[in-house]
Amino acid sequence: MADANSEEQLVTQHNDLIRAVAEMDRMPLKLFEVIVGAYDSRKSQNSVRIKKDLFYEFLNINSTNRSYRLQVAINELHKHSVFLVRSVEQDGSVTKRSIAPIEEFYWNSAKNYVEVTFSRKILPYISMLQDNFTQYKLTDIAGLNSKHAITLYKLIAMNFNQYQYYIKHKPRFRNSHQLDQYANPYIELKELRRITNTMNKYSRFSSFDSTVLKNPIEEINNNTDFNVTYEKKISNRKVVGITFHITKEGFNDKISEPDISDNEKHKESLEEAYQEALKSTYTIMLVSAGVFDLVTIMNNKGFAVKLLEEVYPAYDAFIEEFSETKLKNHINHVSKYKNNDVSTDTLPNYLYTSITSYIDELREKNTKETSKKISSSKKKITRQIETLPEWATENDPKPTKQLDPEEAEKLQVKINNQLEKLRGRKDNTKLED
Repeated sequence: MADANSEEQLVTQHNDLIRAVAEMDRMPLKLFEVIVGAYDSRKSQNSVRIKKDLFYEFLNINSTNRSYRLQVAINELHKHSVFLVRSVEQDGSVTKRSIAPIEEFYWNSAKNYVEVTFSRKILPYISMLQDNFTQYKLTDIAGLNSKHAITLYKLIAMNFNQYQYYIKHKPRFRNSHQLDQYANPYIELKELRRITNTMNKYSRFSSFDSTVLKNPIEEINNNTDFNVTYEKKISNRKVVGITFHITKEGFNDKISEPDISDNEKHKESLEEAYQEALKSTYTIMLVSAGVFDLVTIMNNKGFAVKLLEEVYPAYDAFIEEFSETKLKNHINHVSKYKNNDVSTDTLPNYLYTSITSYIDELREKNTKETSKKISSSKKKITRQIETLPEWATENDPKPTKQLDPEEAEKLQVKINNQLEKLRGRKDNTKLED
């Protein structure tokens, strides 16, 4: 069983979990971060033991009833913690999962630790068994005192970690546009509201701005190594998205140029990139669609490497935001309508411009569709109000049917006969008396 005592823990979470909706408040959310930080995926266990003192320090519980307060926070986490995880499959379909992360808590007043058992469903999202994971310092989370600050911090760390990776570990992937997307990520307002669980809160953007963006980012800047600013993207006089600008204290983002004087080393790096380009799934897609033939890429290493460095990272970003199916459709469209004047030298730039333009087009389309749905819903509600049901008008005065003179005379005769009968009964009764 894993035992966590270190104050300098790293928390590891899958990017899908970071983008998930956390159905819990600040204290249970911070508690969950401590527990995840204690989990060691290298051990075949789904339980961890965490010293109570670590909880007290991390959650800043210093009162005499700290044991009781910790138990309340643990019970709150166990009862109400839910993550709504959304992921896009290879075929473009969207999968949604509702996951309760904690199976059991063990507490004993005589023990100096708490034992936590994770549910099996959450393990793939907190262990580095696959790609797309983000690590961040547990001590950073400790200084954040709002749920939205924690949520934004994890989003920021996820994007900046990818930026660091491409800068430091894969220097040949230097496409400035791709790096810019990681250091300055753009998130649509609708998606940001989903992640922060504010779809039905703060209808006025000024309230959303203050509560979800301005104050939490101020917390992040004051308590972590990140320095974050943001700007609003406005369309039709409405805010439709947010671009975050991220830097990190102590991080050197200067890309070291390869030592060209070492000819053999440079050739080896170029050959490695060339081989990776040939094996890429995107190369297969482009050749299959007829954008270029296999002979072209095999006989032109510079062309292959340029695709790998400039175009393929943009394809990665496209699939992450949309789907592989849409990318294939786009490539087929490019192949069909590509200008014959596009040469091998200019083709990488042509492909990059095409995919980025398509991304902008899809984003604008999604924004318009969302606005149209909202407008349609409002119209539907208005129609429902205007067309009242029968019960709503049942007390309204109904028009009286007008009888013609003949029918009125017959009715009057009938009424007179009934009255005569009643009088006759009364007279007979008096005689009997």
